[in-house]
Amino acid sequence: MKIKIPNKRTFFLGALLFALLFSCIAQCINLFYTNQMLHRIEQQESESRSVYAADAPMLASDAIYRLYECGGKIGIYDAKTEVLIDIIDVLVTTLPSADRLALKKGIEIYTFSDLAQIIEDFST
Repeated sequence: MKIKIPNKRTFFLGALLFALLFSCIAQCINLFYTNQMLHRIEQQESESRSVYAADAPMLASDAIYRLYECGGKIGIYDAKTEVLIDIIDVLVTTLPSADRLALKKGIEIYTFSDLAQIIEDFST
């Protein structure tokens, strides 16, 4: 019994087609799971934002919010869970050095009105 060995060109084209097909399938699977993960993250962020907006506290004994530098801008985090709530569109590099240092350590905010005032101060 003789085994037929394909010529080099046929073998190369078959291997190339198989590699392209495998690569396309892998990319489709990756895009699907990435899209699913992004959808879950967006859903969690929208749920957490709606909770914080509805329950905006006015008085508290513990810090409610904490401000940190986040990607070169000012990030507002929940003080207890350290979950990012929002980002203020102010470049940290435009702030005085004392404010930049405070943002690296974290600025604790105790009331929603204080948060609104600090956002206004940083924005002007």
